Amino acid sequence: MNNPQPIYFPPGVVERNGRRIRPGSVVQFKSTYEDSMAPVLGEVVGWCSDGIIVVDDQDIPNQYVINPIDCQLVDEHSLVSLTAGTYVVEFSDRPTSLIYPVGGRDVLIDGQEFPRENLRETSRKLLVDLQKLNHSEAVEWVKEHLSAPILERVLVEAALPSQIETIFLVVTDQGLERVDDTLHIGELLRFWIEANGHLNSTQYLDEERRWIRRIEIFTINHLPHVVDATLHQVMRLMPIAFSDNHRLAIASPGGTPATNTALLVAAVLYSRTQFKELSESPRTNLVRHIHVPGPNARNQLQSLIEFDADDLQWLSKLMKTD
Repeated sequence: MNNPQPIYFPPGVVERNGRRIRPGSVVQFKSTYEDSMAPVLGEVVGWCSDGIIVVDDQDIPNQYVINPIDCQLVDEHSLVSLTAGTYVVEFSDRPTSLIYPVGGRDVLIDGQEFPRENLRETSRKLLVDLQKLNHSEAVEWVKEHLSAPILERVLVEAALPSQIETIFLVVTDQGLERVDDTLHIGELLRFWIEANGHLNSTQYLDEERRWIRRIEIFTINHLPHVVDATLHQVMRLMPIAFSDNHRLAIASPGGTPATNTALLVAAVLYSRTQFKELSESPRTNLVRHIHVPGPNARNQLQSLIEFDADDLQWLSKLMKTD
């Protein structure tokens, strides 16, 4: 894994409508450089004491420093991401944990996905072989043969503190008859995290990578493709994930759509009922959603899409009809 230089970005930066923006967000604003005052489209690439730093999509790019309230977030755009692969560090205002639903594409072996028709058994056999090696041999084998490109993007590009308190890998285990269960993929992800030096239980950190203090695996045993059934199960995770006044980031990279939805709903419901003193505030910043989009039609990486649960209020207003 490459260790790019970190870009620091403060939490809770919002545009004129109150929606959160981060490095990689595409915004529209009016440029004072142009006599016509025509709207300009650009990507947020950083910040400074005078505002956010935005670069437009011209052949010879222009750089702007603008006040966040002078711009508007654009949801659909065709810009090639300038920030893909950039290590983004957000100043930590409270401890942050990450929930990561594990899918069949989350671990690649020599660049190839595990076969879907026997995902459970193939990943189990590899895990058993890895466990037979001594620690140093296992680390070298994992570094040479296994990759986790989706989780790697979250650990590098997501606007999170430099240290994640706990990563909860959410896997499925519905019994031997379900060939697509991901319980062994979750254990392989644990190997990958440790082999690539992300695990650090001490307080002594450097700035080269995102650190994780603990890895926990949470198992869904029943109907991961049904929202109501999954919501009932993942609600048990919320008191653990929010313990010690933690903020929670929820990734939506793999897993089933029902699991991704249930995790976000459970986190919002729990945070609103258990932290009532904060729920009265305009922004609590307790729950963050991280979506990892696939490549665009030209097979180019797109920026992560991140928003706080507080933005859901804005989205619900947007969807209301007269």
